[in-house]
Amino acid sequence: MTASSFWKEARQSLPPEIRERHAAEFEAAERFEHLIECAAEVWGAARRALTKGRRRAADALHSTARFVRAVARERWRTH
Repeated sequence: MTASSFWKEARQSLPPEIRERHAAEFEAAERFEHLIECAAEVWGAARRALTKGRRRAADALHSTARFVRAVARERWRTH
């Protein structure tokens, strides 16, 4: 069940006079729930992107370290 269906079902469960009186609040609650869901999706996507970026940076540093180590060993052997 999605958040908006919860609010629609809650609104429908009320007597008509109360439903009409609080219609704007229920609509606002549906919009707010949707906004929260969208924000959570954006946060998750941003977190995944940052994680990929950190992994790539770490891989690049490891590759550079291996290269420097190999060059240092080679120079150590020749001197």
